[in-house]
Amino acid sequence: MLSHHHKVFLLRFDLHQQGNPLNNKRISVFIRQLFGRIETGYKVKRIGYLWVREQEQSDNPHYHFAILLDGSKVQHPHYLLEMVKEVWEFMDGTAWIPRNCYYRIKRDDFNAVQLVVLRVSYFAKGRGKDSGGATRKNYGTSRIAFA
Repeated sequence: MLSHHHKVFLLRFDLHQQGNPLNNKRISVFIRQLFGRIETGYKVKRIGYLWVREQEQSDNPHYHFAILLDGSKVQHPHYLLEMVKEVWEFMDGTAWIPRNCYYRIKRDDFNAVQLVVLRVSYFAKGRGKDSGGATRKNYGTSRIAFA
């Protein structure tokens, strides 16, 4: 995203759901609906994202999610968080927002980039990722090419 935009806005949140679906169709529907709202509301051309499915002690899996947007168009997460909650709660889920849920990153700010990498590195932990079996993916990402 930083190869496309001088500033990038990253929002991190979790999505909890009822039940243990056999696939990730719910997350696909969530992405489609949320991104339609984001594109309309913020007038952005590209949306970067990363999600991981995790299930450790709970009967139901949850998702860790990060969205990356043009930082010139998004400065604060308020309306974006409202969209996330509306879409996921309409799908009978619960969105959990961690403390310090967003970052504003400038292309030439190495320290800010390092903080974000450290923050989302939690997504890569191995524990809790293999509960879906061979039929479910445990992660998904956008496919944004370098500019």
